[in-house]
Amino acid sequence: MAIHLDKQNIILKNDKDEYLKKTRDGVLPPYQDAKSPSPASIKKTYTTSKFNDAEPAKGNLFIGVEVLPENLHLVESETSKEDHGSLEKEKYEQFLSLEEGTKAHYFFEKVVNAAQTWFSLFGWPEGPHSFSIPETIRRDVYKMQFYSSTSPPQKFSRQNDFSKYNKTIYDVLLHLSGKMPPGINSSQSLPVDNHEKRVIQLHLQHSSLLDFLNAQGGCISHVLPEFLLEPEDYKRWIEIMSSTNTMPVSSCTPKKKCSIVIEMSKFEAWSKRAWTDVFLQIYKVLVLSRVVPYCSNNMPPICVQNTPKVNPCFASSNIYSDSERILLSWMNINYENTRHVIWKNCHKDVIPSERWIVNFDKDLSDGLVFATQLGAYCPFLIESHFINMYTQPKSPEEYLHNCLIIVNTLYEIDFDMEIQVCLLPTYLPKKVVSFECTLHDTVLNKILLKNSSSRNLVYNARIVGRDAAEFSLSQKGNVVTISPRNEINVTLKFTSRFIRPAEASLLLISKPKNAVRGITMTFALKGKVLDFKAIDMIKCESPCYQFQEVTVNVKNPFHTAGDF
Repeated sequence: MAIHLDKQNIILKNDKDEYLKKTRDGVLPPYQDAKSPSPASIKKTYTTSKFNDAEPAKGNLFIGVEVLPENLHLVESETSKEDHGSLEKEKYEQFLSLEEGTKAHYFFEKVVNAAQTWFSLFGWPEGPHSFSIPETIRRDVYKMQFYSSTSPPQKFSRQNDFSKYNKTIYDVLLHLSGKMPPGINSSQSLPVDNHEKRVIQLHLQHSSLLDFLNAQGGCISHVLPEFLLEPEDYKRWIEIMSSTNTMPVSSCTPKKKCSIVIEMSKFEAWSKRAWTDVFLQIYKVLVLSRVVPYCSNNMPPICVQNTPKVNPCFASSNIYSDSERILLSWMNINYENTRHVIWKNCHKDVIPSERWIVNFDKDLSDGLVFATQLGAYCPFLIESHFINMYTQPKSPEEYLHNCLIIVNTLYEIDFDMEIQVCLLPTYLPKKVVSFECTLHDTVLNKILLKNSSSRNLVYNARIVGRDAAEFSLSQKGNVVTISPRNEINVTLKFTSRFIRPAEASLLLISKPKNAVRGITMTFALKGKVLDFKAIDMIKCESPCYQFQEVTVNVKNPFHTAGDF
């Protein structure tokens, strides 16, 4: 995608071979059926994703890039054996070498930063671990052992302390999948005295890593094990291959001399691209693959009733995996269902227009799609946050304004940066807790919480919503701890301030340190005033038909100032 950033065009096609997307120059030509896109055959167009004039979408939809037929039928016999090596190297250069200063290179650098950020925060056991691609990740490929098994306990303790910082790519695989590549263990070591044996073993380890990802469904055929070596190790590998007629047995490398020899001036760029692709494929096959269709009573209704033009179910694609198509369908459903709910009080021309969401960057950049996803599960955020967004942003400042609101809502509900689709349904209320009282009175109510696990459950309690100030916990602090196989009552207070009904939500968010993680629980809080009583009685006497001035002392019983 980065290579052809200036050329690619994502298209939608129904089963009648009609495009649902239009370019600036008119309707796209008919789609040519093909199993997979050729990098050299992607049409040079870049367009928006709004479809106000699109035809109604019916049937099964294809989402992907257009494949032109002229480059799909290259026959091997048309190229001589002499040109085969140069063509193969040219293919690798196309995938792994990006010219600096181009849009593709700028896009690639953003992808590298995104991969580093996500894996630094969520990819390692025992919490965050900072690393850089490719420098530290290709350097830390084995566990350093400073002490033997016969060393005193004090030295073993120092070894364990050091192990917290001596982490490898295999720790990532074990953390995310619970498995290790064949032939590799968690305390992998390397020969120290023999450089040649060390390089050969490293090559075998990287081959096993790539085989493991291939077996899980990763697309890394363009990454060779030697691309993952350090520069000095790569030089040594080339020398080894030049001086012998055999290679180490591996299903990931050809049993012949390596036909791709990288110039050392380009090796760093190739290595960075190769390691980035490895991490992206790890995310795809070990994290993104967890996204599956799921039906539950907690999910918003899956019906797009506001327009007949949007059919969010993408049946096939030549660029998106099943999990990615599920996410795109889910976002389209929530966007179309929720945009009229969030901005229902806006003028018709101000409500965000219908659109196809066909990518994960440009179509999300204005923050409106994120707002509809969160608003579908956290409706208590609509009035306090989302109605303040620009519904038709044009300037960078308006885009930034919308995105800052999204960030603030994530802080409001104590949501991690690692947005997980499976967690959002837990923010829908499990139960309604009602409070009925006289105006200005305080009333209590209890919520019973149970812990069926064998470890402590620790929750942070947070009350959010329009009238959050009228509700509070009766306990000190906002931490709720439930001991193993026990239950507790959480007492809530409601102090009525207004005649109108009060609404808020109680969020119980699990934030364990040395405890088991529990699911997020949400309770809808509703307060209702049933009666009024006088605060004081003021007697006023005056002759008939004559005005009498009376001074009334008004006391504010609340903790905040207000106009009365």
